[in-house]
Amino acid sequence: LAGRDLELLALEQVASSARTQEEQRAEALRRAMEDSQKLALELAEKSEKLQKEEAGNRMHLAEIAQQGEEISASRGREEQLRQRVACLERDLEEARAAAARAPP
Repeated sequence: LAGRDLELLALEQVASSARTQEEQRAEALRRAMEDSQKLALELAEKSEKLQKEEAGNRMHLAEIAQQGEEISASRGREEQLRQRVACLERDLEEARAAAARAPP
């Protein structure tokens, strides 16, 4: 009977050790899942932040493009005005020359 008791005691110790190991594994898995959830949340927050930054950057680029178009249009109007001034100066010179040739 004593041998049987020792055998049962040994089996209980093995079972207890196996339960302890299983509990430790379960705890490690639970912690790993918590860490994974935390990382997923951090990733989602960073992704949202980057999307907002990207949207802001797109708006800024659109503003810069609009300013570029306005500058280009302004340069075009400036060139038209230069040509008009040159034409008026030629007309003025021709009028002066005609006035100088006209009899008094």
